[in-house]
Amino acid sequence: MEPIATVLAATDFSAAAAQAVQRAALLASEHRAELRLVNVVEPDFLLALRDLLDTHRDLQASVVEQARMELAAAVQALQQAVPGVQVTPFVREGNVLQELGREEQQAAVMVLGARGSHALRGLALGTTADRLLRTATQPLLVVKAAPAAAYTKVLLLADLSPLPVPALEFAARLAPAASLRLLHAVDLPFEGKLRLAGVGTEEIAAWRGRTAARAHEALERMCDAAGQRLRTVISVQEGDVCRVFLQALEELRPDLVVVAREHRSPVSDLLLGSVTRVVLEEAPCDVLVVPAART
Repeated sequence: MEPIATVLAATDFSAAAAQAVQRAALLASEHRAELRLVNVVEPDFLLALRDLLDTHRDLQASVVEQARMELAAAVQALQQAVPGVQVTPFVREGNVLQELGREEQQAAVMVLGARGSHALRGLALGTTADRLLRTATQPLLVVKAAPAAAYTKVLLLADLSPLPVPALEFAARLAPAASLRLLHAVDLPFEGKLRLAGVGTEEIAAWRGRTAARAHEALERMCDAAGQRLRTVISVQEGDVCRVFLQALEELRPDLVVVAREHRSPVSDLLLGSVTRVVLEEAPCDVLVVPAART
């Protein structure tokens, strides 16, 4: 299994970003990886700040210097909290999405807070995370809970078109000591119309059984392909995928939920799937979104 060598954490120095940075440091320590800690200063933020202060001074140098000082303080706090972690801090100037898009290419995973608190900052992570989730080409970890330890229970919401093998492979790499559970929902969306058309209850139940069996076999093949057959529990449930997911959240209480984001086209990459949206909104734990491998 390929090791995780670099973890990228973006910060706007908000409380939510601090949680994300802490999780990133724990991951970097666990994997003996480099933690790259970045803050992006955007021109729009500088213009807004200049208007707010009613000044015509060039604020860029002072803002960048302040960001470097805050990063240095964050590094010192991280090294005290997570001894031995290797942190490389840096400030980038420019469009936040473009800068983070370039930086993510050098990392195995990018870590963000679920939302930021600095309304004027260019890196308002609530908006930035949402936009990056649609376009990122590397796995993106959205941190929603205060980190305490390594992940122990991972729930992967598995669609079958296509099989999310990259998501399972990366989840196993990211949380090598955690238990893995694959969850797939079998739903018959036109069941009511089938009943109106005279299709009997037994026939519908038989269809569900056959579909569930095929899904289970497909997920077994997925585990084989990812080399995770022995450590993964497969769960195929009947019902709407969002309802099945919410029920699993309550019963299993995972500390990490994983979803796969399929690449279809440049247009569809700009749209975040409804299931992924529900996961991000409803999961109280961290959420890992893994893009499908491009062909």
